Amino acid sequence: MEFKFSPEDEEFRKQLREFVQQELPSDWEGGGRWPEEWNWEQTRQMRQSLAEKGWLTMHWPESMVARMLHRSGQLFIMKS
Repeated sequence: MEFKFSPEDEEFRKQLREFVQQELPSDWEGGGRWPEEWNWEQTRQMRQSLAEKGWLTMHWPESMVARMLHRSGQLFIMKS
């Protein structure tokens, strides 16, 4: 069995990678281990940017969000 993503999945993956490169500093290593280490302003800005693209709550019921993604799209978000 050969596993391949659909052309739509590959396009979303490309968009997501470009988004992450634009939105996060090149030296970003994550939010930190403890809440006091987190950059809350950066977190708020990232959530706002994700929401503007319709990517913040993709796992919610379609009636609650503007855009739904196939499970593979959600996987790309989690792995990026």
